[in-house]
Amino acid sequence: MSASCPRPILMRSLLCLVPLGGAWSEYALAEEAGRQLEEIVVTAQKREESLQNLSLAVSAFTAQILDAKGITNATELARSTPSMVLLPQNSGNTAFAVQMRGVSQADSVITADSPVGLYVDGVLVSKISGTLIDFIEPERIEVLRGPQGTLYGRNSTGGAVNIISKKPAEEFGLKAQAGFGNYSSQKYKVSLDTGAAPLGAGDVSARFSLYSLTQDGFGEDLTTGDDLDSRDRQAGLVALRWRLDESFTLDYAYDRSNVREAPPIAQLHTDGSGYLGSYVTSEREDKLALSYSLPSETPVPLGIGRSDTDVESFGHTLTADWQLGSMGGASNLAIKSITGYREVDDNEPTDFDGTPIRWADFDIYQTLETFQQEFQFTGSMADERVNFVSGIFYYTEEADAVLPGVFGFGTVRNTPSFETDNEAFALYGQVDWTPQILDDRLTLTAGARYNQETKRLLDATTVVDQPVGAGNGLVLAYVDSVSEDYDNVSPTFTVAYDLSEDISTYLRWSKGYKSGGFNGRGSTNEQLRTPFDDEELSATELGLKSFLFDRRLQLNEAAYLSD
Repeated sequence: MSASCPRPILMRSLLCLVPLGGAWSEYALAEEAGRQLEEIVVTAQKREESLQNLSLAVSAFTAQILDAKGITNATELARSTPSMVLLPQNSGNTAFAVQMRGVSQADSVITADSPVGLYVDGVLVSKISGTLIDFIEPERIEVLRGPQGTLYGRNSTGGAVNIISKKPAEEFGLKAQAGFGNYSSQKYKVSLDTGAAPLGAGDVSARFSLYSLTQDGFGEDLTTGDDLDSRDRQAGLVALRWRLDESFTLDYAYDRSNVREAPPIAQLHTDGSGYLGSYVTSEREDKLALSYSLPSETPVPLGIGRSDTDVESFGHTLTADWQLGSMGGASNLAIKSITGYREVDDNEPTDFDGTPIRWADFDIYQTLETFQQEFQFTGSMADERVNFVSGIFYYTEEADAVLPGVFGFGTVRNTPSFETDNEAFALYGQVDWTPQILDDRLTLTAGARYNQETKRLLDATTVVDQPVGAGNGLVLAYVDSVSEDYDNVSPTFTVAYDLSEDISTYLRWSKGYKSGGFNGRGSTNEQLRTPFDDEELSATELGLKSFLFDRRLQLNEAAYLSD
């Protein structure tokens, strides 16, 4: 009588040979003179590096590449990225099931951590939300494949997606875009740069962006006559930059988005119950009878009674970047502070059975507040033969959820509700060393991250109403408070060798970690109190990166083994 989270599947020895994405997602707009491919600079290891010198499987998309390929949302990004799959949830197009290199998470419940970390300007977005990619105007998107246990360690066993947004320009500028399509689709995007104005010893600049997307539904609910799978999204972004001098920059950004649209079409393809065979549809139809918002006079009173996806989110980000230069025996020293706060209010109804019968209907009412503080330290030593990055990471999240589900012709309504209060702390460091041997072609990398997390489940209650109309509210399970601690050390080691100026190879071994937690949907006290285990993923990767034919062809490949 309750929907439970499936236990993670242990992935054993997944071997695959795939392109890193260089041949298509990293194609650069060739220079007119010489027609050579451009170098792309990334910050995948929290310091600026050439993509081709990075001993890691990364697909990098600059703003020019995104425009040229027409990538405007999360789904299109995944289609252009090897080994990455991103699909909307049944309940709405704002949450995604994400898979990278076979590691996946398909549940949008608030207690489910994604194995692929999404970072916007360094701030972790713990639940995959596709609307962020829709309206944030990126300067660059970096997709890191494989476990990112050292530098992006919080649950990033599959990989990480870094979105680096465009910062306010020093010159005045206005950019407006409009798009129109079938189903009355209308899309507008406007951004305004004020340019730099003097402030104290430095200058300040600002960027304002607005985004709107509306579209009629792709289908019709014959029960109510309402649209299904529509789009109605608005978002705004304000970014401020204060440059005190060449060494210190302070960036602040506030973003807000609102989504109020009809959920996607669910369609019954196979009847396993033996009761819904007359509603089985083998081909896609644009008119379906579903159970959203059934009229009140229906003889079946138990239902979710909602037909709109309603998601509101906002976030604040404050980033301080201080370039210290040289000090003692070190050079290129820099300190960066990243502070982020995000809040999401998520309401998503779902007709899972795809019929007008209340056989398997669910709703989600959940809120999430997250806070992050991270300090990063980078620099070089020994005439830049040694490069290092280290940091301190702190993260908290508080959430509450009510997850009603209706089953069996509306005869049973099962309603789990719970709160979570989670906390994470990490220390990390990584060092690259180029020894004075082999003509400086060899680079050795070692790093490690210590993670410590506490997961708490609070006020967890599962209530069942049965039979129809009884409203008895029988409490199946209740747990006042339960917690579990998790800790882990995730190392990484890499050996890289330059075969020539334009061809390099590397062998990388890394470990990723995903903490355990609690299943708030449990229907007994034992299920609520029993935590599920944490996960570890270790991967060995052999990679090749190359420019060929006088830098007219870029070919990057990787073979990996994940356990």
